[in-house]
Amino acid sequence: CRITVCGEELAGFSTQGVAGHVRVLLPAPGQEAPALPTWGPDGPVYPQGVPRPTSRAYTPRRWDPQSLELDIDFVLHGDNGPASAWAARAEAGGKLAVVAPRRAYQPDPSADWHLLAGDESALPAIATILEVLPAAARALVYVEVLDAAEEQILPSPARVELHWLHRGDAAPGARLESAVRAAKLPEGNGRAWVACAILRSTSTIHS
Repeated sequence: CRITVCGEELAGFSTQGVAGHVRVLLPAPGQEAPALPTWGPDGPVYPQGVPRPTSRAYTPRRWDPQSLELDIDFVLHGDNGPASAWAARAEAGGKLAVVAPRRAYQPDPSADWHLLAGDESALPAIATILEVLPAAARALVYVEVLDAAEEQILPSPARVELHWLHRGDAAPGARLESAVRAAKLPEGNGRAWVACAILRSTSTIHS
């Protein structure tokens, strides 16, 4: 589910680069807008007696500084999670808060190849990485999703070998782990970026 956040409050906002993330604050049940903290000497201070907002980290899918529009993709899985429940019921005019962007990923321009792997929660990050890879780059991409309906178009100037892994009734992450372990990596120095609901890491791989 793609939510477009807009408004003059985004003036001056900027992303740190591809696969970065922002902290999203969502209103508690019964609130029209999330309760925002003030900053004290020891950090954020929330109003007493007011429920704190739900806080989650998301990778911006698109940022347009001209129109002040920020796209954030939410994974919908019913009411199994406050962020999913909020996104499923979101309507135009709804309010959330976006905290300043944090670290981003810098693809290594000297790498002979890139391995990108993740589940549906990592799709925005994988998409933004693919968009900036040069035409001479080679990318092996493994994405685990529930089924074929969750597949997306992932444009890239690079030479991309894309593998969609349908989870079905398997345990989350099982098909992704098996596929990455069985992958035949090209020769040379590679760079790997792997992320899912329970893991986010980067490492250098030599083969």
